[in-house]
Amino acid sequence: MRDMQRIDPRRFGQDPLLAERINSQIVSGLEQIELQLRRKLEEQQGGSVRSGASEPAPPGYQNSVSEYFRKLSKEK
Repeated sequence: MRDMQRIDPRRFGQDPLLAERINSQIVSGLEQIELQLRRKLEEQQGGSVRSGASEPAPPGYQNSVSEYFRKLSKEK
């Protein structure tokens, strides 16, 4: 994380290929950090990290949300 904070985008100049390579490395590093944090949180909570509290859909969206979840369940 500290390495990512030290990156100065002005050093890239106008080289889009270099900027893309650096960006992909940063994203990869962030994804690794996210995965580690998720695993730690899951161990502490004893469940799935991505499952949030069940909240009702906003007014006017209930049918769309229901259809979305029906389609997701059929894709398996």
